[in-house]
Amino acid sequence: MLVPTLTTLALRCPRCGKLELHPISLYDLAGHRSLKVNCACGAHKFSVGRQGVRIWLQFPCILCEEVHFSYYSRAEFWDPATKTISCPASDLDVGFLGLEEEVRSSFDAGMREAEKLLKESGLDDFFDNSEVMYAALNRVYDLVHQGKVSCPCGGRDLQVEIFPERVEIHCADCGRFRPIPAARERDLKRLEELSAQPARKTGWKKARPRHHHGE
Repeated sequence: MLVPTLTTLALRCPRCGKLELHPISLYDLAGHRSLKVNCACGAHKFSVGRQGVRIWLQFPCILCEEVHFSYYSRAEFWDPATKTISCPASDLDVGFLGLEEEVRSSFDAGMREAEKLLKESGLDDFFDNSEVMYAALNRVYDLVHQGKVSCPCGGRDLQVEIFPERVEIHCADCGRFRPIPAARERDLKRLEELSAQPARKTGWKKARPRHHHGE
């Protein structure tokens, strides 16, 4: 009997709302290890680990802002059948777990509903232009994940911070940051230029000075 050793989790980030696919291997949970996954924006997305004969999943919920736990038997967790991950408070689905192809299919089929839930969560009110912001975030995440953006210092440990009208890419090594406007359609065109010239080093600013009490 062939025992599956890989599953895929799709879950929305509680901070920026991005929905991504995350492969989880049996070997990630070997022994007493647990796996912690963060979004590119720096927010914690989920943790998963073993407790006796069960596997637990912990995630901060984008809908109710509470931290939820889900428990699975080992057979259930590694079963390729797609399982939905729901918010207990609202009984609404926030993610999927299962075979990558089926999870991706469920993800594609549920994109419109997920976007609707994201808007209902109140994030739309935070952004100057939510449609432009969501499109900009997707492109920035892709560039960061693909290693196509790097700080002038050479650092690639980059984090994304979100503001109502812009996105900022921060270098964890030297503190420099690159602001990217994300409030108008023309901002997306400028972002396309960044995509076309990934090695470009202009636009980075020096680290902000730290303020001390009494200054």
